[in-house]
Amino acid sequence: MNQENSNIEKKVAVITGASSGIGLECAILLLEKGYKVYALARHASLCPSLKHAMCEAIDIDVSDSSALQEVLSKIKSQEIHCDVLINSAGYGLFGSLEDTPMNEIKRQFDVNFFALCEVTHTLLPLLKNKPYSKIINLSSVAGRTHMLFLGYYNASKHALEAYSDVLRKELMPFKVQVCLIEPWAVRSNWDYVAFDDKKFEETSSVYAKELNMAREFYSSLYKHALSTQKVAQKIMSLIAQKEPKPRSLLGIRAKFLLILEQFLPSKWHDYLFRKVVLKEGA
Repeated sequence: MNQENSNIEKKVAVITGASSGIGLECAILLLEKGYKVYALARHASLCPSLKHAMCEAIDIDVSDSSALQEVLSKIKSQEIHCDVLINSAGYGLFGSLEDTPMNEIKRQFDVNFFALCEVTHTLLPLLKNKPYSKIINLSSVAGRTHMLFLGYYNASKHALEAYSDVLRKELMPFKVQVCLIEPWAVRSNWDYVAFDDKKFEETSSVYAKELNMAREFYSSLYKHALSTQKVAQKIMSLIAQKEPKPRSLLGIRAKFLLILEQFLPSKWHDYLFRKVVLKEGA
C-alpha cells in the first residue's frame, strides 16, 4: 500500500476539551477504534490516558486565537482529511446577569462559542475531503431552555444551537454531518467549576441569598447526572452512522425540562422555576 492510500484510509479525529469529561472518554474510545487522535486541552500532555502511539496530546487554551491557529495549521499540514471533529471544550458560568463582570462574560463566549467556530472553520477543508465526516458539537439542554443564574451559559449554548443548525444546512452539499449533543447534567468537573467559583460574587449582592439557594439546588441535581461514558457511547453511535440525526437530547429530565419550556406560558414557567429552585411560597 502506497503512502497516499494509507493516508486516505487512516481515520483522523480532532477533539477539544480532550483531557477530561466527555472529551477524554471520546478520545479513549476513538483510540481503541484505531483513530489518529489530536487531543486538544489546556493540560492534555499531563493526561495519562492520552499517552498513546496514535494520540497527539496538545496543550492549548482554545480561547487563545493565535496559539489555536498555530496548532490547527500544524494539523492541516500533517493530514489530508478529518473524519471526526468533536467540539467538547466548554465550562459553566454561574452568577446573576447583573453582577457578572464583562471580562467573565466575554471569556464564557470565547471558550464556549467563538473558539468552537474558529476550530470548525479552520478544519472544514479537511472535513470536506472526507464524505460523511462528522462535526459533533457538545451543547446541553441549557441550549434549548433557560435557567436562573446560568444566563450567560444558556446564551452561549443557545448561540451554539443556532450556529449548528445553520452550519448543518450549509454543509449538506459537502456531505459533512453536524450533530448536536444535548445532555442533562453530566458527572464531570463542570459543577465544581461553575458553582464553586466565587471570585466575582459579592456577599453584599442583592442576589446573594438566592444565589446560594440556586447553587444548592443545581448541585443536588448531580445525584441524577449522566455518566461521561454514557454520553461518549452515544457520540460513538452517531459517528458510526452514515447520516445520524441532527440532535440528541440525553436524559429523561432533559426531555421533561424541554416539555415545560415549550408548552408552559412564559409567565407560568418563570413562576414555577423560581418556586422549585428558590422554594418561593414554600
